[in-house]
Formats: sequence, structure tokens, C-alpha cells
Amino acid sequence: MKLACVSAVLVVVVVFLPSLSARSGELSEDYYPLMVGSHWEYRSAVFGEMSMSIVGDQDILGVTTRVRRQVLSDQVFENYWSKDASGNVFLHGAVNFTYPFEAAYVPPIKVVEPPLFLGKAWVTNGIRGYNLDGTPWDDGPFDYPLRVYTEGVLAVPAGDFYSYGVGYDTPFGYLLTSRQGTFDVLGRRVAASQFETDNATEWYSSGVGVVQSCDYTDRQYAFKLVSFELPSVPTQAITWGRVKSLYGSD
Repeated sequence: MKLACVSAVLVVVVVFLPSLSARSGELSEDYYPLMVGSHWEYRSAVFGEMSMSIVGDQDILGVTTRVRRQVLSDQVFENYWSKDASGNVFLHGAVNFTYPFEAAYVPPIKVVEPPLFLGKAWVTNGIRGYNLDGTPWDDGPFDYPLRVYTEGVLAVPAGDFYSYGVGYDTPFGYLLTSRQGTFDVLGRRVAASQFETDNATEWYSSGVGVVQSCDYTDRQYAFKLVSFELPSVPTQAITWGRVKSLYGSD
């Protein structure tokens, strides 16, 4: 496996939204629900449909992780997640079933660090790559910095959600390259020239998850949330307007 430095990056992250933002008095936020049975459907005007599901558990280098499977028109891949008591969400690795690719990250990449707010930034330092059998890559360690670039109500087909747009915090980002092509850290095969830099690529809403994903400057390429189902909460989307009305906010 080879680590490539490019001038733009795709970052995939998620969040949820059953209540108000932390700065509005919410006691806890779940930007990345990981309950088995959770399911999200997205649509892009350019790329068509995408589905995302939490399907079970997987051991990654001795750590039990939750499996998120993503199905696009051209590929199927999985990524492996955990969450600590503070709500931090970590990416441990990925596998692409269409274009042979596998990766494990030590330490795992911190994708979400709650609470989110505009301008917040964090970084995972000294990440080393491995195959899933524990074989280390020849490449040296890399860092993965993220920043919250946007905050506010985002309109998607599933409704209006108070969301936080998170993206890679540098004009240069690391992609993973092999004889099978170029991949982001989530295991998605990508074209490196398509990536956006220093801007949001994933929009999270607490209690819902990822409501929009886009690595292009032109937002017509974005995958926008159409519907979602979470096993421990009502399946109907809770919009920011509905939440505000519960609290009597303007």
C-alpha cells in the first residue's frame, strides 16, 4: 500500500439529531449512530443512489468494531467504527469488495469529536496503516486533521436538519493508492483530482447521522439524505423546525 499526498480530500463522516445543539443546552449528542439495523438512503443528481447500513460487528486488530456497509452504483465497501464514553467516533479500517482494498489504522482516526461547533478543529497524529491481518505498510505515519466549516440548517429531501459540515483541515490530504486504484480512508475508490480542499465534505446532524456528503465544489454532486431508519428511535425524520417548535424557539 502506498500513501499519496494530493491537493484535495474526501472525508466521510456522520451524525444524528434528536434534540438541540450542545450550545443550545443539549446534554448529549450522537452525531454517528452505530446501532445495528440503522439504515440511510441518499440520492445524488449526478451519481444516483447510495445506501448505508450498520450491519454487525467485526474484529479489527484485536478491537471489536461496528460495521458500516455502503452500496453505490459502482462499488460496495465497508468501514469499521467505535465510539467512546465521551461520544468520540473512531474509524479503525475499511474494505472494498469491488476493487480489492483493505486497511486498518493504528491509532484509529478520530472522525467526530463532540460537541461540534463552527471552527472547531482536531487532529489524529501518527497514524500507521496495516493490512487486516496485521501486516504493516511500508509507508510512514500520517496525520488526519479535521475542522467544522459550517453550522446551520441544511435542507435535504428527508427534511431540514441543523447540521455541522466537517472536512479535511489542510490544502493537502492523504489518499491510499495501490495497483487497484486510489481510495479514501473509508475504502471508497475515488479519482484524486475530484477532491475538494479546506471545505466541508460531510454534514452531521445529532440523532440522525450524515445528512449530506460531497467532495466536489459543485453541490449538485452531493449525496443528500432521502430517508433513514434507526432501531431505537422513531423512523420519521426529526427536523430542526420541529425541534425548535417543541422549545418555543423562533
